Amino acid sequence: MQNGSERLLKTLTSLPRSKPLCVFLPQDDMDSTFAAATVVYLGWPAQFRWIVVRPGNALGQLRAVDPASCAAIIFCGMKPPDWLQPRIVFASKLSIVPMRQEIK
Repeated sequence: MQNGSERLLKTLTSLPRSKPLCVFLPQDDMDSTFAAATVVYLGWPAQFRWIVVRPGNALGQLRAVDPASCAAIIFCGMKPPDWLQPRIVFASKLSIVPMRQEIK
């Protein structure tokens, strides 16, 4: 991805600092864990909340997130549901969704 770290950094710094960023990633997926750690590194000093998704329960865990409690949801190693918009796509399995809506 061309200028990926710069684009990611710009996006992360544009999000409100008053709320943490929720990072969704699949359980036991080392590539996703590495991608999430890179996002956290680039987003420092923002606060992050890691949400490790168990197989078959991603939607339930997503619905458990109070949209008012986080500035954005970052999906590492997984795609966000189609109805969750707007999303900023960095790679096929790395997206950021600013929280401006309720989760269905």
